[in-house]
Amino acid sequence: MKTYRREHYNRNKQPYLDRAKDRNNKIRASTRKELLTYLAEHPCVDCGELDFRVLQFDHREPTQKARTISDMVRRATAWNTVLLEIEKCDVRCANCHVKRTAVQFGWWMDKLDVIDDD
Repeated sequence: MKTYRREHYNRNKQPYLDRAKDRNNKIRASTRKELLTYLAEHPCVDCGELDFRVLQFDHREPTQKARTISDMVRRATAWNTVLLEIEKCDVRCANCHVKRTAVQFGWWMDKLDVIDDD
């Protein structure tokens, strides 16, 4: 039976691939819609920014991150799985996210020498 299935798939590969592509496109579209709805209800936790174009998901504990949210959407991950990852995050605008990450990982510390030398 395994041999028959393999041969059948190989003879009919394109319809299977087309169906998978359609399914993934539908999942992506649905997940993007859910994501926009989520962001509309969750402004930046620091400054209150509501513009979804600049909102990002900031993992509270980077070591607990399975994947980035954008990667999960790109890979056609189901919304309920994406939501589990979102629960590990705070919503921040791009500016607040960069500022927090710089402090969190000490990126700003090495810039002090440049400022002091001038």
